[in-house]
Amino acid sequence: MISLIKRTLNVCIWVLPAAAIFNTYHVIEKADVIEKELKIVKDKVAKKETDISVYRQEWAVLSRPERLMELREKYLPHFSVAGADKTFTEKEYAEMNRVKTFEPGFQLNADRPFIASFQPLD
Repeated sequence: MISLIKRTLNVCIWVLPAAAIFNTYHVIEKADVIEKELKIVKDKVAKKETDISVYRQEWAVLSRPERLMELREKYLPHFSVAGADKTFTEKEYAEMNRVKTFEPGFQLNADRPFIASFQPLD
């Protein structure tokens, strides 16, 4: 009987530390995998931030008032906006800017398009 207790105790003394070592190794491996994934995500975020910075700089260059005025002077004479000479009352202007909700079955009315059309001058 005492021999059985000694054997059980001996097995526990060797098995429990081995299980703890295996568990620790498993946790360390999992942490390494997560760390590599985190590095990949951080690299992607840094790349996107760089891209956004470039886009902001490009937008700043493209939207300079001087450049927009040059483009306006160059291209505006080639186009006329239908109805540009019409003046609108406050009520008409409010009606144009009101957001409309399209319901199922909604169809556009061909007599009243809501997108401005540009027509080249002759």
